[in-house]
Amino acid sequence: MSDLHLQEIARLPLDQRAAHIAQLFAEGISEAPPAPAAAKQTDLGRFARRIAYWMRPDRLPLALRALAAMAGRKFLHTVPASRPRADGFCGVAPIPNGEAAMDFYAQGLCFDALPGFVALWSPPWRAIVRPAASLRLPDAGAADAGETRFDRDFVRLLDLCEAQATGAGRKPACPAALKELYAHGLAHCVEWRAGGDTRAALVGVVVGGVFTVEGFFANDRADLGQAVAALARRLAALNFAALDFRGPSPQLRGLPIELTSRENFVALLTQPSAVRAGRWRNPETPTQQQAAA
Repeated sequence: MSDLHLQEIARLPLDQRAAHIAQLFAEGISEAPPAPAAAKQTDLGRFARRIAYWMRPDRLPLALRALAAMAGRKFLHTVPASRPRADGFCGVAPIPNGEAAMDFYAQGLCFDALPGFVALWSPPWRAIVRPAASLRLPDAGAADAGETRFDRDFVRLLDLCEAQATGAGRKPACPAALKELYAHGLAHCVEWRAGGDTRAALVGVVVGGVFTVEGFFANDRADLGQAVAALARRLAALNFAALDFRGPSPQLRGLPIELTSRENFVALLTQPSAVRAGRWRNPETPTQQQAAA
């Protein structure tokens, strides 16, 4: 208690002092703030419980993604594509939705998935296949060779691309954005089937005169060649300029890959094609052709 309060009580009559002193102590006890040590113990206990909650094995991946996303928003930024690093690195950004992904594509950017955000790249050289080169690819037109399907089971094919082991294909960086773009008719898929099984598939996005492959898988290079041949022929019919594979890789060996500079690739993005947003029609099978006749 303060000296001021004691002086006030001392001036009271003797018979009133005891009551005021008792009241003063009672008020002091009821209004006293918790001890700093007790408050710190409470805060530490609450923090420890939160850490224990998120450290459970089933919740840890989500916690790491959340932390990475916060770091990406607060501490990281996107470097303009006009100033990429020598190796093509342009910065990082939060995981894009469909609209943001299309903006990246239009700038000639591609991205790799990281926990909670994406790394943006503008490679100095892009690996493309010219649609006219489909004549140098395997012939998928024979009736007994298999079946080509466009824009069927997009989600299933996307999942197959994601499930590929490292080195067996390419996993799409942003599946959610690709699903959104497919719903708007801006993303497409091609599936090569033989013997009733899916042997190869590609999923990608259309920007200008370029089809950029975001994910693919194949049982072997021959099956991949069949899928690429079917897609290249479709793109040639739609007046596309290029089928973009981003960069050369061992999985693409045997394909008529051409390396084009960053500047030429961006120019290809501005070339118009004869495609509009929407689903691609599938070619008629021999059975359907016979029925129509």
